[in-house]
Amino acid sequence: MKIYHYTSIENLALILKNKTLKFNSLSNVDDMEEGKTEDFGDLSKFVFVSCWSNSSEENIALWNMYSNKMSGIRIELESNDILFERLHDKSSLIKNVSKLQENEYAWLWEQDDKPLIKVDYTRKRTPKLVKRDEDNLPIIYINNIASYKRSIWKFQKEVRFILIAAKTTNKSKVGILKAILEETNTTAINANCLYLQLSEKSFKHMKILLGPHTEEYHRIMCEALVEKYLPNYSIPISNSNLQIRK
Repeated sequence: MKIYHYTSIENLALILKNKTLKFNSLSNVDDMEEGKTEDFGDLSKFVFVSCWSNSSEENIALWNMYSNKMSGIRIELESNDILFERLHDKSSLIKNVSKLQENEYAWLWEQDDKPLIKVDYTRKRTPKLVKRDEDNLPIIYINNIASYKRSIWKFQKEVRFILIAAKTTNKSKVGILKAILEETNTTAINANCLYLQLSEKSFKHMKILLGPHTEEYHRIMCEALVEKYLPNYSIPISNSNLQIRK
Protein backbone atom coordinates (compact mmCIF):
# COMPACT_ATOMS: atom_id res chain seq x y z
CA MET A 1 0.00 0.00 0.00
CA LYS A 2 1.21 3.49 -0.81
CA ILE A 3 1.05 5.90 2.12
CA TYR A 4 1.48 9.67 2.27
CA HIS A 5 2.81 12.10 4.87
CA TYR A 6 2.55 15.90 4.62
CA THR A 7 5.38 17.76 6.33
CA SER A 8 7.95 20.54 6.08
CA ILE A 9 11.23 20.41 4.17
CA GLU A 10 13.02 20.79 7.52
CA ASN A 11 11.38 17.59 8.74
CA LEU A 12 12.23 15.87 5.46
CA ALA A 13 15.89 16.69 6.14
CA LEU A 14 15.69 15.03 9.58
CA ILE A 15 13.87 11.97 8.23
CA LEU A 16 16.44 11.41 5.50
CA LYS A 17 19.48 12.15 7.66
CA ASN A 18 18.44 10.02 10.64
CA LYS A 19 16.46 7.35 8.74
CA THR A 20 13.78 7.32 11.41
CA LEU A 21 10.02 7.12 11.70
CA LYS A 22 8.64 9.50 14.34
CA PHE A 23 5.88 8.34 16.69
CA ASN A 24 4.06 11.07 18.60
CA SER A 25 2.36 10.46 21.92
CA LEU A 26 -1.42 10.72 21.71
CA SER A 27 -0.94 13.43 24.34
CA ASN A 28 0.40 15.66 21.53
CA VAL A 29 -1.88 14.93 18.56
CA ASP A 30 -4.48 17.35 17.20
CA ASP A 31 -7.51 15.42 18.45
CA MET A 32 -7.56 15.98 22.22
CA GLU A 33 -10.11 13.17 22.70
CA GLU A 34 -7.66 10.49 21.64
CA GLY A 35 -6.43 8.18 24.37
CA LYS A 36 -9.31 8.89 26.75
CA THR A 37 -11.35 5.97 28.04
CA GLU A 38 -14.51 5.63 30.07
CA ASP A 39 -13.10 3.05 32.47
CA PHE A 40 -9.37 3.94 32.81
CA GLY A 41 -9.26 7.67 32.18
CA ASP A 42 -6.62 9.22 29.94
CA LEU A 43 -4.19 6.60 28.59
CA SER A 44 -2.68 8.77 25.84
CA LYS A 45 0.77 8.67 27.49
CA PHE A 46 1.01 4.96 26.66
CA VAL A 47 0.15 5.23 22.95
CA PHE A 48 2.47 6.55 20.20
CA VAL A 49 1.44 6.94 16.56
CA SER A 50 3.07 7.59 13.19
CA CYS A 51 0.30 9.17 11.10
CA TRP A 52 -0.14 8.86 7.32
CA SER A 53 -2.89 9.12 4.74
CA ASN A 54 -3.77 6.33 2.32
CA SER A 55 -5.27 8.70 -0.26
CA SER A 56 -3.17 9.51 -3.33
CA GLU A 57 -5.39 12.52 -4.07
CA GLU A 58 -3.86 15.74 -2.76
CA ASN A 59 -5.54 16.90 0.43
CA ILE A 60 -5.82 20.68 0.75
CA ALA A 61 -6.52 20.49 4.49
CA LEU A 62 -3.42 18.37 5.15
CA TRP A 63 -1.27 20.64 2.98
CA ASN A 64 -2.49 23.59 4.99
CA MET A 65 -2.14 21.98 8.43
CA TYR A 66 1.18 20.19 8.20
CA SER A 67 3.35 21.55 5.38
CA ASN A 68 4.32 25.04 6.53
CA LYS A 69 1.67 27.06 4.68
CA MET A 70 1.74 24.69 1.70
CA SER A 71 5.43 25.33 1.06
CA GLY A 72 6.47 21.91 2.34
CA ILE A 73 6.34 18.47 0.78
CA ARG A 74 4.38 15.22 0.73
CA ILE A 75 6.33 12.00 1.20
CA GLU A 76 5.09 8.87 -0.53
CA LEU A 77 6.33 5.48 0.70
CA GLU A 78 5.43 1.87 0.05
CA SER A 79 4.24 0.55 3.41
CA ASN A 80 5.58 -2.95 2.72
CA ASP A 81 9.10 -1.50 2.52
CA ILE A 82 8.93 -0.50 6.21
CA LEU A 83 10.10 -3.47 8.26
CA PHE A 84 9.92 -3.71 12.04
CA GLU A 85 12.71 -5.67 13.71
CA ARG A 86 11.53 -7.67 16.72
CA LEU A 87 13.21 -7.69 20.11
CA HIS A 88 13.36 -11.47 19.89
CA ASP A 89 11.73 -14.25 17.87
CA LYS A 90 7.93 -14.46 17.99
CA SER A 91 7.81 -11.16 19.89
CA SER A 92 5.61 -8.12 19.23
CA LEU A 93 8.15 -5.96 21.06
CA ILE A 94 10.19 -3.77 18.72
CA LYS A 95 13.93 -3.13 18.46
CA ASN A 96 15.71 0.09 17.56
CA VAL A 97 13.28 2.50 19.24
CA SER A 98 15.16 5.54 20.49
CA LYS A 99 14.25 7.50 23.65
CA LEU A 100 13.24 4.34 25.50
CA GLN A 101 15.08 4.04 28.81
CA GLU A 102 15.85 1.11 31.10
CA ASN A 103 12.89 -1.29 31.49
CA GLU A 104 10.85 0.66 28.94
CA TYR A 105 9.49 -1.35 26.00
CA ALA A 106 7.36 -0.69 22.93
CA TRP A 107 4.88 -3.13 21.45
CA LEU A 108 3.75 -2.82 17.84
CA TRP A 109 -0.01 -3.12 17.55
CA GLU A 110 -1.03 -5.16 14.52
CA GLN A 111 -4.38 -6.06 13.03
CA ASP A 112 -4.67 -9.26 11.01
CA ASP A 113 -0.86 -9.51 11.23
CA LYS A 114 -0.50 -6.13 9.52
CA PRO A 115 1.15 -3.18 11.30
CA LEU A 116 -0.62 -0.45 9.32
CA ILE A 117 -3.94 0.36 11.00
CA LYS A 118 -6.76 2.19 9.23
CA VAL A 119 -8.50 4.77 11.39
CA ASP A 120 -12.25 4.23 11.84
CA TYR A 121 -14.27 7.47 11.98
CA THR A 122 -17.40 6.08 13.67
CA ARG A 123 -16.60 6.95 17.28
CA LYS A 124 -19.64 8.43 19.06
CA ARG A 125 -18.56 8.63 22.69
CA THR A 126 -15.68 7.94 25.07
CA PRO A 127 -14.94 4.21 24.68
CA LYS A 128 -14.10 1.51 27.19
CA LEU A 129 -10.67 -0.11 27.24
CA VAL A 130 -11.87 -3.33 28.89
CA LYS A 131 -15.06 -5.22 28.09
CA ARG A 132 -16.20 -8.64 29.29
CA ASP A 133 -17.15 -11.63 27.18
CA GLU A 134 -20.07 -14.00 27.73
CA ASP A 135 -18.03 -15.83 30.39
CA ASN A 136 -17.34 -12.54 32.19
CA LEU A 137 -13.67 -12.65 31.21
CA PRO A 138 -12.00 -9.30 30.48
CA ILE A 139 -11.01 -8.40 26.90
CA ILE A 140 -8.73 -5.43 26.26
CA TYR A 141 -9.64 -3.27 23.26
CA ILE A 142 -6.51 -1.28 22.45
CA ASN A 143 -8.11 -0.21 19.16
CA ASN A 144 -10.68 1.80 21.14
CA ILE A 145 -8.01 4.27 22.22
CA ALA A 146 -5.75 4.13 19.18
CA SER A 147 -7.77 3.90 15.97
CA TYR A 148 -11.26 5.33 16.48
CA LYS A 149 -12.04 9.01 15.90
CA ARG A 150 -15.13 11.13 15.38
CA SER A 151 -16.39 11.67 11.83
CA ILE A 152 -15.28 15.32 11.91
CA TRP A 153 -11.70 14.04 11.36
CA LYS A 154 -12.48 11.81 8.39
CA PHE A 155 -10.98 14.32 5.94
CA GLN A 156 -7.56 12.98 7.08
CA LYS A 157 -8.20 9.51 5.58
CA GLU A 158 -5.63 8.33 8.07
CA VAL A 159 -3.67 5.15 8.48
CA ARG A 160 -1.24 4.63 11.36
CA PHE A 161 1.60 2.66 12.77
CA ILE A 162 0.95 2.32 16.50
CA LEU A 163 3.35 1.61 19.36
CA ILE A 164 2.07 0.85 22.86
CA ALA A 165 4.86 1.67 25.33
CA ALA A 166 5.30 1.37 29.09
CA LYS A 167 7.83 0.76 31.82
CA THR A 168 7.78 -2.84 33.04
CA THR A 169 10.15 -5.54 34.24
CA ASN A 170 8.02 -8.09 32.37
CA LYS A 171 9.60 -7.91 28.90
CA SER A 172 6.46 -8.85 26.94
CA LYS A 173 3.18 -7.61 25.50
CA VAL A 174 1.45 -8.90 28.65
CA GLY A 175 3.82 -6.85 30.79
CA ILE A 176 3.00 -3.67 28.86
CA LEU A 177 -0.75 -4.29 29.05
CA LYS A 178 -0.50 -4.93 32.81
CA ALA A 179 1.39 -1.64 33.21
CA ILE A 180 -1.37 0.19 31.34
CA LEU A 181 -4.09 -1.35 33.50
CA GLU A 182 -2.15 -0.34 36.64
CA GLU A 183 -1.86 3.15 35.09
CA THR A 184 0.51 4.79 37.56
CA ASN A 185 3.18 7.46 37.17
CA THR A 186 5.82 4.76 37.47
CA THR A 187 4.55 2.74 34.47
CA ALA A 188 4.33 5.57 31.91
CA ILE A 189 7.53 6.21 29.96
CA ASN A 190 9.26 9.60 30.08
CA ALA A 191 9.31 10.42 26.35
CA ASN A 192 6.73 12.52 24.46
CA CYS A 193 7.76 10.94 21.16
CA LEU A 194 9.64 7.87 19.97
CA TYR A 195 11.83 7.34 16.90
CA LEU A 196 12.04 4.01 15.11
CA GLN A 197 15.24 3.40 13.18
CA LEU A 198 14.61 2.33 9.58
CA SER A 199 16.79 0.61 7.02
CA GLU A 200 17.66 2.56 3.89
CA LYS A 201 15.54 0.08 1.92
CA SER A 202 12.45 1.61 3.53
CA PHE A 203 12.95 4.56 1.18
CA LYS A 204 13.63 2.70 -2.08
CA HIS A 205 10.16 3.48 -3.55
CA MET A 206 9.95 6.93 -2.04
CA LYS A 207 8.51 9.87 -4.00
CA ILE A 208 8.43 13.54 -3.03
CA LEU A 209 5.64 15.92 -4.03
CA LEU A 210 6.33 19.64 -3.66
CA GLY A 211 3.60 21.74 -2.03
CA PRO A 212 1.38 24.15 -4.02
CA HIS A 213 3.27 27.21 -2.73
CA THR A 214 6.84 25.96 -3.11
CA GLU A 215 9.41 27.85 -5.17
CA GLU A 216 12.30 26.62 -7.30
CA TYR A 217 14.72 26.87 -4.37
CA HIS A 218 12.56 24.39 -2.45
CA ARG A 219 13.09 21.85 -5.23
CA ILE A 220 16.84 22.51 -5.14
CA MET A 221 16.85 21.89 -1.37
CA CYS A 222 14.97 18.60 -1.75
CA GLU A 223 17.24 17.43 -4.56
CA ALA A 224 20.30 18.21 -2.44
CA LEU A 225 18.90 16.29 0.54
CA VAL A 226 18.11 13.23 -1.57
CA GLU A 227 21.51 13.29 -3.23
CA LYS A 228 23.27 13.51 0.12
CA TYR A 229 21.25 11.04 2.20
CA LEU A 230 19.83 8.60 -0.39
CA PRO A 231 22.57 8.40 -3.03
CA ASN A 232 21.69 4.79 -3.90
CA TYR A 233 18.16 5.58 -5.06
CA SER A 234 16.62 7.74 -7.75
CA ILE A 235 13.85 9.56 -5.89
CA PRO A 236 11.27 11.32 -8.11
CA ILE A 237 10.45 14.92 -7.10
CA SER A 238 7.35 16.41 -8.71
CA ASN A 239 5.15 19.49 -8.43
CA SER A 240 1.68 19.69 -6.90
CA ASN A 241 -1.22 19.61 -9.34
CA LEU A 242 -3.15 22.15 -7.27
CA GLN A 243 -3.36 25.81 -8.19
CA ILE A 244 -4.09 27.74 -5.01
CA ARG A 245 -3.73 31.48 -4.74
CA LYS A 246 -1.44 32.68 -1.94
